[in-house]
Amino acid sequence: MLKTWVEDFVDEDTGEVVSIERNEVVLDRETEIQAEDIDKIIDSGVQTVFVHREDANALAEVEAKEVKLIDKAPRKGAEGLNIAFLHPKSTIGVLTELCEDPNK
Repeated sequence: MLKTWVEDFVDEDTGEVVSIERNEVVLDRETEIQAEDIDKIIDSGVQTVFVHREDANALAEVEAKEVKLIDKAPRKGAEGLNIAFLHPKSTIGVLTELCEDPNK
């Protein structure tokens, strides 16, 4: 599912309000991405895809499938999440971030 909205920010240097169109592609858990899903993701203009996983072996799983990793091990990200990035060369040019909540 594609969600599009406009988000307003205040430029710290000028004090002006800047509006930015945001796009988010939301896929249900356990969704197997098909070719038509990839087309929707690319056509939406998203630059980053976040994949929330509860599986501590997620990095090992994608690496075993010969996906290039930016991070070989998870690191702390925003809001205390463990994060790791997949290399865009392995993900059709889209930066993909795996996120895991260590408290769940």
